Parts: sequence; C-alpha cells; structure tokens
Amino acid sequence: MIHFFLFFLLSFNYAIAHETRELSIEAPATLEQLDQQGFHFSNVFNHSKVSNVNLYKSSKAYQTIVNSISDDLDKIKKNDKFISVTMSKKHRLFNKNWFKSKHANYDLVGIINRLDRADFYPSGCGETRFIYRLSYFVIQTKTRSRMPLTFNLVYTNSKNDKKCQSLIAGWNKIKNLNGEKLIKFLISKKSPIHLSKLDLKTVELNMQVVRWPSSIRPDMGGYAEYFLRVFKKKTEDHFILDHLENTPNIDLINSNPKLKSELLSWLIEKNNLKNLDNGILVIPKKYLAKKATSVALHGRSREFNKPFNHIFKKTVFKKLNLNQFKSFKTPYALMKRLNDLSCVGCHQGRTVAGFHFLGKDNKITSSVNSIYNSKSAHFINDQMRRANYMQQFYKQAKDLGDRPFSVRSDFEKGKYGSHCTLNKDISFSKWTCNKGLTCYPFDTNKSDVLGTCYEEKVMNEGSPCKVGVITRDHDPHRDRILNVKKVKCRDDLICEDTSVGFPGGMCSGDCTKLSENGVCGSIAVLYGFNQCLSKNKPFDYCLIRNVRPGALRGCNESSPCRDDYICARTSENIGSCIPPYFLFQLRVDGHPNP
Repeated sequence: MIHFFLFFLLSFNYAIAHETRELSIEAPATLEQLDQQGFHFSNVFNHSKVSNVNLYKSSKAYQTIVNSISDDLDKIKKNDKFISVTMSKKHRLFNKNWFKSKHANYDLVGIINRLDRADFYPSGCGETRFIYRLSYFVIQTKTRSRMPLTFNLVYTNSKNDKKCQSLIAGWNKIKNLNGEKLIKFLISKKSPIHLSKLDLKTVELNMQVVRWPSSIRPDMGGYAEYFLRVFKKKTEDHFILDHLENTPNIDLINSNPKLKSELLSWLIEKNNLKNLDNGILVIPKKYLAKKATSVALHGRSREFNKPFNHIFKKTVFKKLNLNQFKSFKTPYALMKRLNDLSCVGCHQGRTVAGFHFLGKDNKITSSVNSIYNSKSAHFINDQMRRANYMQQFYKQAKDLGDRPFSVRSDFEKGKYGSHCTLNKDISFSKWTCNKGLTCYPFDTNKSDVLGTCYEEKVMNEGSPCKVGVITRDHDPHRDRILNVKKVKCRDDLICEDTSVGFPGGMCSGDCTKLSENGVCGSIAVLYGFNQCLSKNKPFDYCLIRNVRPGALRGCNESSPCRDDYICARTSENIGSCIPPYFLFQLRVDGHPNP
C-alpha cells in the first residue's frame, strides 16, 4: 500500500528564518493586497483580474501560451497509452483544462529581487520576478488547492538608473515598512516594483506534467516529469517560445558536427571558461533549446537531467589546464558546472518538489495540504550571496562574488542533506560534512564523486534506509535502481519502503523515542483513503479519517529536508519531512474535474 502523510504536533520547536524583504516579498497578506491593486497575473495580458476561463476567452496572447503547452501535453497523451488526466490509468497527466477553468486562477506568491542578475545585463540593474501559482476553488465540493505549476514573470529593471542606487534604496526601504505603509509604498511610483520602472522580458513556466505513482516505479518511489518553457512577447496578441538559458539543443547539435565542434571551441575559449568558473556564462542562442523536460525523483543522478553529457564526453576537456579555476579542476567537474548552469540542471539542484520557490500558503489552505518551508535549499542558501552582492553593488565594488553550484553554496556548509565529497575529485575538496555527519554514497554509481551528508553511525527519523546503484539512460523511463541494500535505522525504527512512496526508503516508527530532530506525525493508509475518495469526498476529509502515528524528521528554513522530500506544515504549525507527492498541491493527479 502507498502511504500518505497527515500531520499534527507532539514535539518540535524551531524558529522560522527571518524574511529578508530587501530580497523578496513573500507574506501572503501583502501579496493578496498587491494582487488586488493590479499586480495580478492577467495584467501582463493587459486584462483585468479574471478567472482562467475568461482570460482564455478574451486574451489572444494568453491563448498562444496555453495552446503551445497544450500541444505538448497532447503529444504525451498520444505517445503513452497508459496515461490519463484521471487516476484511472497507471500514468497521470496534467489536465490542460485547468488553463481555462472557471474554478482556477493564478495566485501571486512572491516578488523576488534579482539585482544579482546584473551580471547578465552589463548596462542594467538585473531583474525583478513575479511568481504566480496555479490555484483553484471548486464551490460545489468546497475543494481548494494550489497545483505544481508556476509562471515567473521576469522583468528587467530600468536602465535609466545606471548605478542602480535608487533601486537598492527602494528595496532597503521595503524591509523597514509594515502594514498599510508598506502597501502604500509598494504601489507608489517610488516603489522599485512599480510596473512603470520594469520592462517585461519573458514569461517562464515550470510545471509538473506527468506523475507515475510508486506502485509503477517501486524502485524509485515514483516518477515525475516537468516542462520548462520560456515565452517572450512577439506582439501584443502573440507570445512565442524563447531560448532556455544555457540549455543546449541536443538533437540539433548532435545532428550537425560543424555546430558541435563550433560550440566546443567556443566553450574552451579563455574568457568563456572564466565566466563558466564564475557561474555567469551565457551561451549564444544559436546553440540553445526552446523546450526542455526535467525528470524526478532522484533528479540529481538522472542522466536525462545532464544535457551536456548527451553532447560531449568529459575526455574532450582532458587536455585543458584547469588548475587555475576555482569551481572545476577536472573534466568531470567542468561538465558538472556546465550541466548545473542549464535550466534542467538547476531545476534538480537541491529543489523542493521540482521548484525553487513555491510561495507561502495562505490562511485558508487546508492543514493536510500545506507547506511549511516553501523554498528550496538552493534558494535559501543563495540569499546570503544575493544580499552581499547588493551591498557590494551599491559600493560599486569590482568583485561581486561568484555564483555557486545550485547543489551547494559556500554558506550551506555541510548540513544534513548537503551534497558532499567522496574524496574522488579535488574540485570538491571543501564540500565536507558537519560534525556527526558523514558523506554517504547515496544515489550513486562508480563514476560519481559526490554523496550526501547523513548521520555518521545510524540513521534517525526521516533518513534513507534503502540505497542502490542507479543505472543511467538517455531515456529516463529506463533508469533503474539496482542492487538495493538496506541501511541500518536506529533500533526502535523501521524502514518505510520505496514501493510505498518513500524515495530511498525512510526510517520511521512510533513516537516514544524521538531524536533531537524528530517530530511525531501521522501516516494515512492508501486503501481507506482511496475508498473515501471514491465516494467523492474532499481529499482533506479523507486524509483526516485514515491515519496512524509515525516518527518523522523535523524541518524549517534553517534545516531543510533531504533531496526528494519536502517540509510540510502540520496542523500545529510545525514542519516535518515527507515525499513531495504526498501533498496534493504538489501532484497533477487526484484533483477534481476542472
């Protein structure tokens, strides 16, 4: 049976990390007011705030985006006889009717200051990003939820302020305001997010499109695919696909030897290697793809998520002298840096359910469908760098710092779940684990040089307990985890199996002997849950009535979960780590008819 989690507090007490408002606006109450003041998703299409059905009917521009995505969804459906938008078949597909549903719209869940993107705009002031989540409320069944889909409206900041001083001053002012004063400033022309100061660059999509339950992929605890797309405005009524940053067009390059050789020559130019080392490489568009798909679970180990591995063998870089570089000193590390700068690579770099920013849930979110820490480990760990960047930029410093790998930052150190060195590559010699943790070869094969920081002696609540060798194929459907071995859990714990939805297995048990990082919650059994759903009852109603207690790992922004797990909110406002697809807002299936 597959298990689903429902939570309540028994013991756990962590403080929530302080919101850094000079870098982002995240408070749901503030964002809801801004949404009502014109910062709604429909505004990008010059439309008043409306539901998706009315937006689709009246906006040709929105139609062009939706129709492009829908065509790709139709191709998946055509090529997979086992897939359906319902739970009636083995494979589940995103229901494209949500894009034009009377029950759905897009919630503003975050406004992000990306001044640090000025590295990519020498004469500008970086970007400001507005993040929206697909959301629905079906009145008849009183069912509401968000879904695993975000639109990121990317604006370039005005170039009139060449030194960006007023932009920085505006964001610094935001952090000292609250309540009505904050809203009044944010909607004023002096605000750094006022739309008159911003130029729309692109509309970026990240959405889960396919999910297979763990019963179909028992070795990995499930399977999912995500579309990554970028749209730019061609005319007022038409958006078209744009190129994905640093994401190679694999088929085009491999079919054209001259283009492939040209790309390699460009990559190994001295200045381009330097930019790659610093994390600010910008590959010319003629080499780039306009569509990409990322796969999970075990995303960091999947060959499909390493696009440059499909084009080059690491041996093509073996004659280069790499000792002078900081982030890569071997061909393996150079390839890893390349893949990490692609959209697909970053998408799986210490993410939270395939996303880096999901937004805080509002007060009406059901306690059994709520996220406690909605930001990825990568996003959290990068905040210190972004803050330092803004300070140095304000001082007009020449050295603004390097961009780290998405999977590990200089500020992360070696916390639980961090990626770490197995001492096979000098490039990652500083990627060690904190005291009491050891670098464990989890999700690896013989060619890997990185592991994950877990308990040194015995696994506690929430830690992995089933480890195998992952096979890697260019077709992700063929990937398998073989030679699985059981890792010892603490004596009073059992190993929850991958076949019932726990990627890598998970140590759990009763709540009588919780560790320092343990929290007691509940696990719901699938049979009773599905029987309830078959009677057309809301999923939160069904979950509440089908539970058993269980020991979980506690979490918050300071202590994120391990890869393939998310920090969910309990009914008592406490975080606990669970597989992402145990929350309905993070899976495409199980939702009502649009």
